[in-house]
Amino acid sequence: MEQFKRGLNQFWVGAVFGVCLAISLVLIPIAIIMSNINDVLKIHEVNVLAEKVSTVFDKSEQAISNAKAALTDFDNDVVMDMLTAVQSYQQKTQSLLSFEQNKY
Repeated sequence: MEQFKRGLNQFWVGAVFGVCLAISLVLIPIAIIMSNINDVLKIHEVNVLAEKVSTVFDKSEQAISNAKAALTDFDNDVVMDMLTAVQSYQQKTQSLLSFEQNKY
């Protein structure tokens, strides 16, 4: 009977070890394959993101160059008139602002 118990214990130890070995032999390659797939997907995401950033940068650069061209074509008289109007508005509102500040 004692030998039977030892044999049964050895059987269960062997069975558990065998199941663990079988699971590890299956799960390790699956984990390696999934890791490789994940790396490939991340590389693709980085490429897509880099293309989008490049496109936005190109569009921004084009917009800046267009704005520079528009500013160089601007008439200086128009700029001076605009600055004079802003200055006169500021002078007119300064007295009103100081009056309102003295009120409180």
